[in-house]
Amino acid sequence: MRAWLLTIPLFLAACGTSPGHSAANQADGQTLSAAEATASMPTTPVAQQTPQASPTADMGDLQAAPLAPDAQKGEKGARQVLIAWAHALERKQFDKAYAQYGDQARQSVTARQLSDRSDRYTRISVAVPGGTMEGAAGSLYYTAPTTITGTREDGGTDMLRGDVVLKRVNDVPGASAEQLRWHIYSADLE
Repeated sequence: MRAWLLTIPLFLAACGTSPGHSAANQADGQTLSAAEATASMPTTPVAQQTPQASPTADMGDLQAAPLAPDAQKGEKGARQVLIAWAHALERKQFDKAYAQYGDQARQSVTARQLSDRSDRYTRISVAVPGGTMEGAAGSLYYTAPTTITGTREDGGTDMLRGDVVLKRVNDVPGASAEQLRWHIYSADLE
């Protein structure tokens, strides 16, 4: 599996698409932005919708309504973190996007590298339609198909598609706060 978000800007440059394409109109015409997947709204990039943020990240004006503890531990909690990440990328708030990373993802990239590699784009759009939840060995995983589109200054676009995986430990005694929160674990974006 590729190290994920650290490579997004690098791969965006290598995976060019024609101008006028966006994450919202790709992938068999069925891809929805993160907010659309949860609210069934017309196709629009995440940053242009009512944001939902992770309860674990300081998102300032991007706060979502708090979830009940059980909901926060399940799919709704995973979606909040994923949407907070997507929204932060679209707004080029890379420190806030980076706050959604877990320890494993942070070993591959720093917040500064993430920002530096994305500077060439005037606009970033992220589509994260509904995903799937599964459990394994005391952990929960949420996998969402993701499309990231970067618009260059010349008007051309670069695109990545693949799965973003979020993880949390399933209330195992002795687990750290970092392990118990939903976080970006990995991605396979090409």
